[in-house]
Amino acid sequence: MNGRTVKLHDKFHPLVGERAGVTMSFSNARDDSLLVFYESVRRQVEADANSGGRYRFVGEPARQYAERLREEMDRRRLKFTPIDWRR
Repeated sequence: MNGRTVKLHDKFHPLVGERAGVTMSFSNARDDSLLVFYESVRRQVEADANSGGRYRFVGEPARQYAERLREEMDRRRLKFTPIDWRR
């Protein structure tokens, strides 16, 4: 496969549905789809940080997924708001 792939380990994204461990390639995804997927993760991270709790629900699998999306969006030179993981 020529495109970048990411293995999703949990059900945080609606494309996974009921199955865990789905591998996705972003090379054939439309630009607007990539932006929607990334924005969804960004908002989840923001909501998680704003909850004020000690624990975070958005973990490493979401971070890896977002990183792969970011790499593909950078490759395509798309404009997006970066995720603030430090919050």
